[in-house]
Amino acid sequence: MSISTQSCLACIFALAVCLSIPNPAQSATKTWVSASANATYLKHENYDANGYTTNTESGWLPGAQIAVFRSSKYLISRFSFDAYSGNIGFKKIESNNISTSQTAEKLARISYRLDFNRPRQFYHFYSKLSFNDWQRDVQRDNARRYQWWRGEAGIQLKAYHSRYNMAYFDFAVSRNLFNKMLLDLSASNMGKPLLKPKSKFGGSANAVYAHRFNRKQTGELYVQINYWQFGKSNSRIIRNNVETLEVRENESQSITSSIGMRYSYRF
Repeated sequence: MSISTQSCLACIFALAVCLSIPNPAQSATKTWVSASANATYLKHENYDANGYTTNTESGWLPGAQIAVFRSSKYLISRFSFDAYSGNIGFKKIESNNISTSQTAEKLARISYRLDFNRPRQFYHFYSKLSFNDWQRDVQRDNARRYQWWRGEAGIQLKAYHSRYNMAYFDFAVSRNLFNKMLLDLSASNMGKPLLKPKSKFGGSANAVYAHRFNRKQTGELYVQINYWQFGKSNSRIIRNNVETLEVRENESQSITSSIGMRYSYRF
């Protein structure tokens, strides 16, 4: 992704934050922060040019999130940071031979979400923009680092609401943007070629039960599913002193399923 594109998206982030911050003079303006911990099951699968599975990864990762919210009568803005890290199982399928090892995973996400609130209505719409950084360090294989932006458009449905309890669901359609992947071939003295996988659609779903302890504190239980895909990338010709290789990244798909707890404090 070019510097100009990065600057443009950074400006979009800043503009969205500025536009969504309500006027402090409004008595209905509210600010709160939250922290959550979760267990996330990651499943990833790569395919060859014919659509056959070449490798899979799956396992549980511990994760955490911090977020800052600002709301008025009609707008709710949220800036959040998520991080997940751990080792999961890796399975490589090659010529009907299967080998297994471990993959060190690091996944980080910075997000901005804007909800268009509808008071006294059971639903409202929202949009979300996030930057994602995903490192896959496979034992006895080449490490990969993916970076991409993701745009989402979704709807929130309120299933239940009382003075102290609430349950709701989020459903969204997403699209990956400005994808890039660094393939680490340093062990073969071939550097780290940059590949650009094609963008594809994905989606997410979220179910939340919230209990309000008092006017300032809320606890939540949530289940969340995220799905994304990458299309086949461009190819690169790389060389060292011994050989010449053509490298590319074929299609892949990933899904994360999380269960967690969140604590919120309102100022």
